[in-house]
Amino acid sequence: MKWVNNLRWWLADRVSPFVRGPAARHVRQRNIWHLYQDLIWLGLASAANTYITVYAIRLGASKQLLGLQAAIPSLLMVLLRIPAAQLIERSANPKSLIVRSLQIGRMVFLLIFLLPWLAHLPLLRQIPQAALLIWIVILMGIPSVLSSAGWDAFFAAIVPANQRARVVSTRNMLSNLIVLVVVPVMGYFLDWAVFPVNYQVIFLLAFVGAMVSAWHVNRIEAGDLSFAPETPQALNWQEVRRIISGSREFSTLLIGTFVYQWAISISSPLFNIYFIEELGASDSWIGWRTTLASLASIVAYRFWPRPVEQRGERTILLLTAPMMVLFPLLTGLTRTLAPNLFIVLIPRVFGAAVMLSRYNILLRVSPAERRPTYIAIYAILMNIAAFFAPLIGVRLADWIGIAGVFFISAALRLIAALIYQSLPKLPAVPAGDTSPVQT
Repeated sequence: MKWVNNLRWWLADRVSPFVRGPAARHVRQRNIWHLYQDLIWLGLASAANTYITVYAIRLGASKQLLGLQAAIPSLLMVLLRIPAAQLIERSANPKSLIVRSLQIGRMVFLLIFLLPWLAHLPLLRQIPQAALLIWIVILMGIPSVLSSAGWDAFFAAIVPANQRARVVSTRNMLSNLIVLVVVPVMGYFLDWAVFPVNYQVIFLLAFVGAMVSAWHVNRIEAGDLSFAPETPQALNWQEVRRIISGSREFSTLLIGTFVYQWAISISSPLFNIYFIEELGASDSWIGWRTTLASLASIVAYRFWPRPVEQRGERTILLLTAPMMVLFPLLTGLTRTLAPNLFIVLIPRVFGAAVMLSRYNILLRVSPAERRPTYIAIYAILMNIAAFFAPLIGVRLADWIGIAGVFFISAALRLIAALIYQSLPKLPAVPAGDTSPVQT
C-alpha cells in the first residue's frame, strides 16, 4: 500500500539517521550523538530511580533510614571528591576511569533486582530488607564519586562553550521523554504485579538501560584528554581559600548554591513520605506525578536554551531562582493529592533554567586546566549541605511536621536567590568559541 511505503520512507529518512548517528569522520557531532544516546538509555534507570524510596517505604523504611539514604552519599562525596578529582587530573586516561566507575556504580540496579535473594544469605539474614536496600544504594554510590569528579570536565572538553546549554538541554529533554513514557507504565505495573517481583522487574530493566548508557559514553572519542597543569598544585586548605577568594564569580556562585542545596536537601527525603503516608498516594499516582514533571521538563529544556544564549546565564538565573520558592511553599499548604500534580510543574519549569544557567556559569568561571579541582570544591561544599540537611530535616519533621520543613525549605530558597543577585556580570561568549574542545 502507498501509505505504508510512504511511512517506511519517512521512518528511514527521519529515524534511521538518529539511530545510526553521524558518520565516524564527524568526531564532534558523533560525540554529541553518543551523549544523547547515553541519556536516552539512562532514562530507564532514571524512571526506576523514582521508585527506590517507594520500594524502601513499602519494605518498612523509617524517615530516619531514608534520611541516611539521602545524607551518607553526600558524606562520601565530601571525603572522597578531592582525591577523586586529583586522580582524574593526573590520569593518563581520564575517560577510562569515568567509564569504569559508571559501570560499577550502575551495578546497584542489579543488586536491587537480587535483593529478595540476597536477604536470605547467611551473612545478611539478620538485616531487615529495607535497611539492606538502603545500604546497597549507599555503598554502590562510592564508584559514582569518581565518575562525578571527572564528568563535568569531560563534558566541557568535548562540547564547545557556545553549544553547552543546547546539548545539556537536549540531553535532559531526551531523558525526561523516556521517563515520561516509562514511569507511568512502571507505576501501573507495580500496582498490578505481585510484590516484590514487580520491583525486581523494573530494576532489572533499569540495569540493562544503565549498561547500554555506559557503553555509549565509552564510545565517545575524547582525543588527548588531559586536565593537569604542568606543575600540579597540592590541594590543601590554603589552596582552597586561594581559589575561592581569587574569583568573586566563583565564590558568589558557591555560596548561593550552598544555601540552595540546603533548601533542596532538607526536604528531599520527606516528599514521598508526605504523599504516601499523610495523603495516601498509590504507586501509580507517584508515577503520574513524575510523568507530568517529566513532561514539564521536556518543554522547559526545549524553551530555555535560547533565552540563556540570548540574555546570558546570569540574567536567567536571577529571574528564575526566586520562582523555586513556590514549590515547597505550596506543597506544604496542600492537604490533598490533586494540587500536587500541578505544583510539581514549578520546579521543572523554572528549575531547568536555574540548572542550565548555573551549570554554564560554573564551567565558565573554572579554568580549563584545573576544572576538575574547581568543580570538586564546588561539589564538596554542596555535599556538605546534602549530608547534614536531610538528617536535620527528618528530625525537624518529628518536631514541627513535614509541612513545617517545607516552609523552611522555601525560606532558604529565597535566601539563595538573594545571594545570586550579587553575582558579577560575565563577559559574553564569542559565537565561535570552541577553545575547550579537543577532537
